[in-house]
Amino acid sequence: MRIRLPKPASNVLTVGALLGACLMTMWPSLYNQFPLYFSDSAVYISGASVSGIPPWYPLMARALSRFSLWLPLIVSSILTIFVAWCLIARWFLLRLTPMLIVITTTLVLTKLPWVNSLLMPDIYGGLSCAAVLALIGRFDFKPTSIWLLAIIFAGLLFQTASLGIISLMLAVSVIASFAWRNVHSAISIVLASAITIVFSSNLVRFNNLSPNPSAAVIVFNKLVYSGVAQQYLAKNCDRAHFAVCDYLSELIPMQGEKGQPFLWKDSSDGKSVANLTLGWTDPSGEYGKLVVDITLQYPLEVVRSALVDTFTLLLAEGEILEKYTDEWPFAGLYASYKEAFERAKQQQSALPQNAVNVVAQFATGGSALLLAIFAVIGIQRQIILLTLGTWIANATVHATLVGAFPRYQDKVNWLLPLILLATIAEMANYNKKKYKRTSAV
Repeated sequence: MRIRLPKPASNVLTVGALLGACLMTMWPSLYNQFPLYFSDSAVYISGASVSGIPPWYPLMARALSRFSLWLPLIVSSILTIFVAWCLIARWFLLRLTPMLIVITTTLVLTKLPWVNSLLMPDIYGGLSCAAVLALIGRFDFKPTSIWLLAIIFAGLLFQTASLGIISLMLAVSVIASFAWRNVHSAISIVLASAITIVFSSNLVRFNNLSPNPSAAVIVFNKLVYSGVAQQYLAKNCDRAHFAVCDYLSELIPMQGEKGQPFLWKDSSDGKSVANLTLGWTDPSGEYGKLVVDITLQYPLEVVRSALVDTFTLLLAEGEILEKYTDEWPFAGLYASYKEAFERAKQQQSALPQNAVNVVAQFATGGSALLLAIFAVIGIQRQIILLTLGTWIANATVHATLVGAFPRYQDKVNWLLPLILLATIAEMANYNKKKYKRTSAV
């Protein structure tokens, strides 16, 4: 059966409903009366040059924030509704009203509005995955598909972990299709272009041919958390000296300590160990070598840590944003927003985060279980398996490379309730039509 894209009626109600949906993607920031702030937000939008931050990471937020700190959220809210609309329309036979109900219900039950409300480029990681799923459902060379490819490209630039996730999604789609299709060629071209730009720009700026010049020190930080880095250094520092060996005594108590102290906690020398050893740019390649050697020497421990963190992310506990009590984080920039920032509910610890996380965790976990059941009995099996595969791939990549930080999984958890609700809506619509035909007879 050919899937036809429903065309929304060009009337005031339709436009109003879509604008309302866009506003719903921003409701946490509207309730907060200021965009949600994360500890890295100032780095991404202040225009400051920070060692180890790839040049493409802050591109969108930095450019849009020059006009207004709200503009990045407005743009991403429009893109979010666009991608969600395309994903549903290319896989499910639903009319306008059921599609809007599915989207708005997803916005109520998941952390998608919270991800979109952050002054961070995180939203593009999830949107790029959703855009891939939409294109696999139906691909052509019309403007809608071109826009979806552009969103994938943006996600690959702004969230380089997406390079691994999109590659896995592409491989799974090819295997599931038993063929190489036009959509695979288009996504491959976008993927190859993004890889070329990301790697070459990091080589020019940091003399580091990698997707992220900080990747090695971030992975090493995860090995410090699990304790295998300390084991390796204790055995090898006597015969192969590394700069980090000088701080082994400070690394030992960091095992299992939250807050990534290796990266952020000041050592006895007044800076973090990562900063003191030039880990953020790793000009000598020392951390890259350490990560490889530790993984080869302790493969079972590294795999075990990755599996534990993957399972933790799949539990979808959700990120908790802390209030920012230090001085104005944007230095001399955006001074007109300072009062609003200080009055924001986030700074008063008044955001309903625990309740939202409980609802989102239940929605994600319940959706995963029901989708698995639907796949087993053959209902929308292809898109369900692709969605579950994307969910697991995202958790696995981030858990292996960084650790179990809920913010990374919040980017894609919303896909599961969205697909489940669309599946149920299509089934209800089909049964309703079947009942009408029977009654007519």
